[in-house]
Amino acid sequence: MKELDVENGFSVHDHRDGLKLLEQGRTRMRLENRSGYACPVCGDAFDQLLVTDDGEASFSRAPPNPLCVLATDGQLLVLTH
Repeated sequence: MKELDVENGFSVHDHRDGLKLLEQGRTRMRLENRSGYACPVCGDAFDQLLVTDDGEASFSRAPPNPLCVLATDGQLLVLTH
């Protein structure tokens, strides 16, 4: 399983072939993992990825499964499993 590369920050363009854009706003986007990328935090495959340029994020409800959080180069990445 190929790990999502975030070594030099996250760029959706580097993973365009395996991530599908579900939602996009001014400062955040939500993507679906279509290629089985591994989470850069725990190493397991993740389902969805929320990327925000804001220094904070809030969720209207907790996801039913585990999630991982990673801060990199001014972005906050939230990965749901």
